[in-house]
Amino acid sequence: RDLGTPVWGLEYFQAILEVFPARADILVVKHEGAVIGGMLRCRLGETMADPQASSLRRYFSLCPNNLLYWEALKSACVEGFSRFDMGRSQPDSGTHRFKRQWGAVDEPLYYQYHLRSARPLPAREENPCGDGSLTRPLRPLPLAASNRPLPLLRLAVPFAYRALA
Repeated sequence: RDLGTPVWGLEYFQAILEVFPARADILVVKHEGAVIGGMLRCRLGETMADPQASSLRRYFSLCPNNLLYWEALKSACVEGFSRFDMGRSQPDSGTHRFKRQWGAVDEPLYYQYHLRSARPLPAREENPCGDGSLTRPLRPLPLAASNRPLPLLRLAVPFAYRALA
């Protein structure tokens, strides 16, 4: 939500884990017994990927994202994966710099769009999911208050899917 993309609902993650029990799991970071961060990990062929990862902002001083990625990369090595897909990031963004510090190498992405109505493909800079204009008004709300409308909003707007080879 804070990065400008509508979030997926809990049902989405439950469905992934039910449909792909051997290929998907959730890695969590805890502090004093409370979950403070999590990552959805998916496995396909020689690649482990983290299509979704997030930590609670109030615990950022503890660097939970560093621990998430350390454990995810370590488990990918132990499990024998040759690639770890850290997902897309806008060049020079904070997430891009975070991923580069782990040795990530930029790879060009090709997108497929699902448009719910017959209209021209939006220019990348006009993509409503990419600029945060749809989620910005919800950011000041407590997370619990914004969690319900965002998954519904995600269904109502065009957004890019990463094409898998």
